[in-house]
Amino acid sequence: MRRVAVIGVGVTKFGKHDRTSAELFAAAAADAITDAEIAPSAVQALYFGNVTGGETERQLHMGPLAATLLGLPTVPTTRFENACATSHAAFRHAVMEIASGVSDVVLVGGAERVLNVPTESATEFFAYCSDASLEQPAGLTFPGVFALIARAHMDKYGTTE
Repeated sequence: MRRVAVIGVGVTKFGKHDRTSAELFAAAAADAITDAEIAPSAVQALYFGNVTGGETERQLHMGPLAATLLGLPTVPTTRFENACATSHAAFRHAVMEIASGVSDVVLVGGAERVLNVPTESATEFFAYCSDASLEQPAGLTFPGVFALIARAHMDKYGTTE
């Protein structure tokens, strides 16, 4: 296995945006390419993390869209959706692709735009990441899951709020 390094980073400001998730990703990605001091043509693959774009933006094909916005329409892209671990999954796969020697440079990141819909809708859309046969009918949401985990930790270890 080859060694792998992060050679450039970029980020957009967290908050409400009029730009799409693909546009936010492309802006941060352009900054990462500049930070890495590489030519955009050095990018051999793009991994894009996004969970709710289909619901919040009516847009599912965001990886290729982001690549096109970056001027890289022929770069192979993969979209990841893995609930709260989406960008981690994208990063993990990029590391494996580089370590295995398949590619030398992989652009990876994620973007979510949920402040453009009501809170109730965003909560519902994220709930789609839970088990549809058990958790969703019980009304369990991710904030509820995290609260249950925190409560279990408190009970087991005596921690407090």
